[in-house]
Amino acid sequence: MADLEFFAEPSPTREQCDSLAELYPTNPFATYEYFRAETVLGSNPLLVGCRSHGETVFGCFATIRKGRLNSRLIITSLPCTEEPFLRGLKTACSRLGITTLELNTFSSAVSSIPPIGEELTRAKRTEFVMGLQDRSIDLLKRMNKGHRLTVQKAIRSGLGLRTVHAFDHLTEHMALIESSMLRRQGRGEQVTNPSERILSAYINSGLCTLYQAVLSGEALSSITIASARAGVYLHTSGTSPKGMGLGASHFLLYEILKDCQQRGISVFNFGGVRDFNSGLADYKRHFGADAIALEAAEFYVGGALRKHVSNWIDRARDRARQ
Repeated sequence: MADLEFFAEPSPTREQCDSLAELYPTNPFATYEYFRAETVLGSNPLLVGCRSHGETVFGCFATIRKGRLNSRLIITSLPCTEEPFLRGLKTACSRLGITTLELNTFSSAVSSIPPIGEELTRAKRTEFVMGLQDRSIDLLKRMNKGHRLTVQKAIRSGLGLRTVHAFDHLTEHMALIESSMLRRQGRGEQVTNPSERILSAYINSGLCTLYQAVLSGEALSSITIASARAGVYLHTSGTSPKGMGLGASHFLLYEILKDCQQRGISVFNFGGVRDFNSGLADYKRHFGADAIALEAAEFYVGGALRKHVSNWIDRARDRARQ
């Protein structure tokens, strides 16, 4: 598309953010709420993309994290791999003094990422997505037998659903995440705990809603869901050992799926995994979701001199630690 023109807006208006959301109605990371949360977090979000004859064809938010020597530009949901966009992005990185470009594909349609500089890392990842357009579909029947029996067991145990639109129960949520991370770590999986500060900003901005499976007032499983107009994304989750025994996480996701189906949400994204053969991948897939192959990559886009100085400093730090 020869008439595509790259743009980078450092302070997009609410109207520009809403226009981006209309282009990607199922993508929570293309919403004003996401932009507002990242602004509160101090990430200096830009609106980048390409226009044709004045109309935005595709775009996304990009955040900047600056260090003393190096700066990183991060795209959470890469919108395309069109050459005018990638070329414009690299030019913008040069103008802004960016040394590392991080490209992610959360809720993205991009299956592979072409090289855009010196490749530092590249990883295959898979997201699991379920269409909810047909409200007549029985969500229980859509699951595999094991998940279905687990949900039914949880219902019989008396579990209930709690929806939290503020961050009153965030401490509970973080504790349940920690419980799940410790279990996964014990299985030899690499895990990263989410930041409470980031989660607080995401909930406070309206991007994420907190759902919990409770029994006698006790939260046994907890999930944050990031929302767009027509799609949602499972953002973070955690379950206690007691909740695991009762099937609380299966019950909670089933209840959230029912709520989304009734509200007319067309796409439910269970989030992604790096290891397609992991138990976590099976857990997501067995709800009846389709697997979508994606990538993530990092590139060095800074100058040779800065890289030489940065490498020298890294080596000096290594020697000092040793």
